[in-house]
Amino acid sequence: MAERILDIGGRTVYRYVFSYSGNRNLLKILFNLNATGAIHADELGYLFDNVELFGEQVTSQDQLMIDRLTTLWTNFAKYGDPTPAMSDLLPVKWQPITKTSQPYLNLDSDLTLGARPFHDRMAFWDLFYKLYRNQQKYGLSGK
Repeated sequence: MAERILDIGGRTVYRYVFSYSGNRNLLKILFNLNATGAIHADELGYLFDNVELFGEQVTSQDQLMIDRLTTLWTNFAKYGDPTPAMSDLLPVKWQPITKTSQPYLNLDSDLTLGARPFHDRMAFWDLFYKLYRNQQKYGLSGK
């Protein structure tokens, strides 16, 4: 989807992977899941407070993730750049993707930069999408 946004004229697209597993991983709490790592939408517990769900106590690691996420999202809304300046809170410069470069920010206990997350899986889905999209483009149903 990120590449598609560039194809249709998007100028600045940032990709991230949320890997942090703390005490506010939303879906794990809601569904009482005992899973390692993070799952889809777990970052929402660090962006939006819910005292009834999470309680009032926040660990220092969870507070750091809350501060990082809210600062990244606020910076993006305010400046169009989630990391306009590096700091102790945001010690890396997050670059947008391009048609030839696929950087992403891994949001975990430490913020790290990577290139093209889940490369093998993404290559499969890129090929699948290109094949399917061409069928739709030319009115082919594949039946």
